[in-house]
Amino acid sequence: KQKNYSLENTCDNCYNGIFGITIKNPNSKISDPILSTKSPNELLKTILPVNEFKSCPKWILNEYDIECISIGAGILGAGGGGSVKIGVLASKLSSTPENPLYVMPFSALDDDDLVVTVAFMGAPSVFAEILLGGDELGTAAILVIQEYLKSGNEIKGRVVIMCAEIGGVNSLTPLLCASKLGLPLLDADGMGRAFPELQMFSPFIYGACPTPASLADSKGRQVASSVEKTAKELEIFFRNCVVEMGCMAGISLSPLTGKQAKQMVVKHSYSQTWKIGNNVLNARKSKNDPIQAILQVQGGAELFRGSIEYVDRDTVGGFTKGKVQIGRSEDTTKCFVEFKNENINCQLVDTNGISSTKAIVPDIVVVVDSENGRPYQTEELCYGLRVCVIGIPVDDLMISPQAMEFVGPSAFGHDNNQFIRLQGYKKAEPLDNFFH
Repeated sequence: KQKNYSLENTCDNCYNGIFGITIKNPNSKISDPILSTKSPNELLKTILPVNEFKSCPKWILNEYDIECISIGAGILGAGGGGSVKIGVLASKLSSTPENPLYVMPFSALDDDDLVVTVAFMGAPSVFAEILLGGDELGTAAILVIQEYLKSGNEIKGRVVIMCAEIGGVNSLTPLLCASKLGLPLLDADGMGRAFPELQMFSPFIYGACPTPASLADSKGRQVASSVEKTAKELEIFFRNCVVEMGCMAGISLSPLTGKQAKQMVVKHSYSQTWKIGNNVLNARKSKNDPIQAILQVQGGAELFRGSIEYVDRDTVGGFTKGKVQIGRSEDTTKCFVEFKNENINCQLVDTNGISSTKAIVPDIVVVVDSENGRPYQTEELCYGLRVCVIGIPVDDLMISPQAMEFVGPSAFGHDNNQFIRLQGYKKAEPLDNFFH
């Protein structure tokens, strides 16, 4: 137990939940929980009716599918979401013939279904240093379901897991969470890429209530919130908690009905990541340009090729922040990529010292290996890497006037007038022939 976390005036604001003491007061510290000996799956069965997943079409993932998804998610993640390496290893080890990893087609989602969103929250650089406990997301999901039911809500359909962002390890760990809980994972996400803050989650942008929500870390500490009125308030509260938890914790956001999800989330995300990853692997095999293979799927453009000359990176306030400088031998043109967990923009400074923005949020800026198309996370960037910077247009859901208030350049300290939509956007389509 971690005894260095004090409880301040929490007697009236805590309850002994199925996982122990859970704090509900945003002014209080993280609890020192009394852990249950039951697994998340066993606890889920005590509060949920039988989940009718067998009647749904399924995409059963094999090792090649996992590899494709990891590459595609690394690219759409814009350098954030945490390194996919751990997620790939865990997914391959967890997937067995008796307990395979599944994805449910978005078309199978019913209006009465309950969509529970999970992800890891924290600084990506920490993900390379702290091993995942394995039950963080499952614990957080059950706490949210429990809070949802305690508020007088009913679950009329099946319960479905969804990933918050289709980026990095946050695209793979929801697969493990869904498998452990015996629930389907929806072919969708809440961003169409990765973003660093909770108010950038598309259902919150379009009016979904931000609470109840929960956090859980690998040491068994949990926080459940049901009082924050806005997603920004929830972001501030949870970010402070995550910093105290060591800059990494599992999170589950307020459940959505199937009807809400159909209007508020990015559809066919796993199908899209598979297509990108499959294109990259085929390009490597046939010795074709992997950069063009990436751009064929969702559109966009190559912005700059060169070698990394300098990286300025630090972990501040629960985020990995910094800037990378890339140069080339042909001339003195420099490329600068700013990041806050995820890459924010790509700026070129030409030989005359004139600066121009080639791509900026909410569009996707990603740094990949110029030879094989491998995406680099922001915490992996280092001097000497030969890279290519590419820009990919984000899903249309994230560029509406309403969305631009939360994920546009102004949300990252830049002028919204800098945003010029990247060309060639291709809408994601489901892999219908994969679902049986």
